Amino acid sequence: MVDKIHIHAGKLIDGISAFAKQGAVPPADIGLVISGGKIESMTHWDELKHSTASQILDWSAYTVLPGLVDAYVHLTWNPLAEKPWEDLIDPNLDLLYRRAFDNARAAFRTGITAMRELGGPPEVLIPLRDAFTNDLTAGPRLSVSGRPITTPGGHLHEIGMIVPDDPAAMQEAVVAQLEQKINWICIVGSGATETPGSDPYASQYCAKSLAAAVETAHSRSIPVAVQCRPTAAIEAAIEAGADSIENLSWYGSAHGAYDYRTGLVQELLAHDIFPVLPIYGDRPAILERGLPGPFPERQLRLYQHVEAFEVPLIPGSGAGLKGTSFEQFAYGLELFHRYCGPLRDQAIEAATSSAARAIHAGHETGGIQVGKSADLIAVSGDPYADLTILNSPVHVMRSGMLIDLDSIDKSDVS
Repeated sequence: MVDKIHIHAGKLIDGISAFAKQGAVPPADIGLVISGGKIESMTHWDELKHSTASQILDWSAYTVLPGLVDAYVHLTWNPLAEKPWEDLIDPNLDLLYRRAFDNARAAFRTGITAMRELGGPPEVLIPLRDAFTNDLTAGPRLSVSGRPITTPGGHLHEIGMIVPDDPAAMQEAVVAQLEQKINWICIVGSGATETPGSDPYASQYCAKSLAAAVETAHSRSIPVAVQCRPTAAIEAAIEAGADSIENLSWYGSAHGAYDYRTGLVQELLAHDIFPVLPIYGDRPAILERGLPGPFPERQLRLYQHVEAFEVPLIPGSGAGLKGTSFEQFAYGLELFHRYCGPLRDQAIEAATSSAARAIHAGHETGGIQVGKSADLIAVSGDPYADLTILNSPVHVMRSGMLIDLDSIDKSDVS
């Protein structure tokens, strides 16, 4: 790593300041000083251009932003398969490691410098996380969970850690997972249509069982994510003190019914619980057709209502789910803007600083701010006009180290 880097940013979007919402524009001709992999200072380029640096990067033709943060991925899953997690049932760990490696690097190439993996095999993902920690240019920073905790016959029971709905059993399971040096506990709080026999309109765990998990994990400073589709499961996760809630479908107790509760939205905000919305599917095709993607129109209105409460709704990709590649995150951000309500600068904030806080990495990354890691991307054009341009960064930097984008072969991705 060079001692000191000076970057001339043509425009700067810091991932923190909602310029468009305030009727302002991003500042131009900003100079960034990078030292020891972190942002040391920021000033106008005129005050920096005659200073001495080990390396000077002329990004004056580009818009510079924080690296993107994807809060919801399944690196070992195969999005081209009918059942994406099929290979995890009787796993070939070497195959899964190579797939996870390629998928993470494909995302890295599109400007994702941090991601949270929920529910894969720790035997694969912990070594991958550590490899990317030791070689910053190889891939994004990773937060990983253990196997998904689920009930007998529940969603993902074929690949998960089977735990009955019982507080003592849950506590024992979490203790066992904490020994694996994971970053998150992942709990499947409800059924899903993808697992026959499980019920997406019913909770899998009561609030007491979830609270046992949260209390045990928090005693070791490990956060807990709970995947919830029905409102009953959302309510249980909030009562238990979960750190993030995934999916948030607001299903009622019967097929086709919704049970949206403003009071629960206020509880999310009051307790700083992050709702993470996977925007999955073939997102470029969805944009081209002008459809709202995987979400029914009524459900979209509910998400718009949540966003209106200024709850930081986090757009994850769900990459690894059926038909959901690791190279289309920014297309999902454009969908998020068009159909869930936020302005484009708010969508950028949701996918950078807010997403970093959601995965408990906000102290390190997610914003262009003095003291934070120099995780940066540079893009041609104006993201405030089209978020999809974020999918093709000209430059990517992680911890002050430039990434050789040409070395990442997208054809290897499975």
